[in-house]
Amino acid sequence: MTDASSPTSGLSEAEYARTERNRVLIGDEAQRRLHASKVLMIGAGGLGSPCLLALTAAGIGAIDICETDTVDVSNLQRQTLYRVHDIGRPKAELAVERLSGLAPECTLRSVGRFSADRAADLCAGVDLVIDGSDNFDTRFLAGDITAELGIPLVLGAVLGHEGQVAVFNWIDPDGRVGPCLRDLYPEPPSTPADPAQRGVLSSTTGVIGSLMAAEAIKVVSGTSPAPGLLRYDGSRGSFKRFSISSR
Repeated sequence: MTDASSPTSGLSEAEYARTERNRVLIGDEAQRRLHASKVLMIGAGGLGSPCLLALTAAGIGAIDICETDTVDVSNLQRQTLYRVHDIGRPKAELAVERLSGLAPECTLRSVGRFSADRAADLCAGVDLVIDGSDNFDTRFLAGDITAELGIPLVLGAVLGHEGQVAVFNWIDPDGRVGPCLRDLYPEPPSTPADPAQRGVLSSTTGVIGSLMAAEAIKVVSGTSPAPGLLRYDGSRGSFKRFSISSR
């Protein structure tokens, strides 16, 4: 049982018990930071499903979800939050429902589309933005607004057998700001790849979504995230890390 003087003040008895394996690794103070944090998740699909499940289970205190699509039968192969009987229902509504059953203490909200006219308001007051979207317009909007506001951004992407994860705008303990998205990609590609034509394995979205959650947990708990861009090749079962330099 916790009280006002404990290092886990603010956690219910149920949450304190549920997060025991977390606390063994990261400590009570880091767990308290997770509980006090607020995250904006862009996308609740193939990447968002495993990422949201891991973040909610880990004890993130509040998650706003930007997602306006409904469940389609073709989503079920990789978007593991949803079931056959969910076809036609709004993804964000279902995500809130499912995740609330996992961690009742987490404040979950469906906040609509992440768009240029709403991006700054949606980012206000959040500790971290996570982008699991599937189009370059949204990714670069998230990259630009988080760089402008000084908010860390975890970005993940998948195509075919491959995926990548990176953390941008991270401020290290010495106060130095890390690279932003445009340091890696100055401009969006002129001919975006179509995931529907290339396909993607559910195992690849699971790997990348989980890695996104791992980096997000580091950021909000006060641990330095992994540097650079991590690329995963599912066909080879290999990882490779690339450095990113600020312009």
